[in-house]
Amino acid sequence: MKVVTTIGSLKEISDIIGSITNEAKFEFEPDGLHIRAIDSARIAMVDLFVESKNFIQYDVSEKTDLPMDMEKLRGVIKLGSNSDEVTLVPTSGKIKFSMGNLSKSIALLEYGNINPPKLPSVNPENYIVFPKSQFEKGLK
Repeated sequence: MKVVTTIGSLKEISDIIGSITNEAKFEFEPDGLHIRAIDSARIAMVDLFVESKNFIQYDVSEKTDLPMDMEKLRGVIKLGSNSDEVTLVPTSGKIKFSMGNLSKSIALLEYGNINPPKLPSVNPENYIVFPKSQFEKGLK
């Protein structure tokens, strides 16, 4: 597996997930990135899907689960600027982030510690779309 994106895109994903939880399982599948996370009070849930075409490079032939600590991910994000390209490659028990001539690895969390929540069966008649910033303010 090898994925290339920008620091800005990775920051957006981190901000969305990090607004409700400190840990999440990043599920890289051939069609794209899937993340489902729920807050500790089990009130707010995010079900995020980023299609493979939205990445600069996306070489994922089989499902790869990468459970990560959001604080550690934010630490990597702070090393670059929004337009910098970052390459993600899993290694033994870690994920390596490469930006230009800088590399940083973070340890992955134990698989058993993170279980993505099941999606409830809901058929809403109405829905709204609003900016991520308003969502984050509502959760504070």
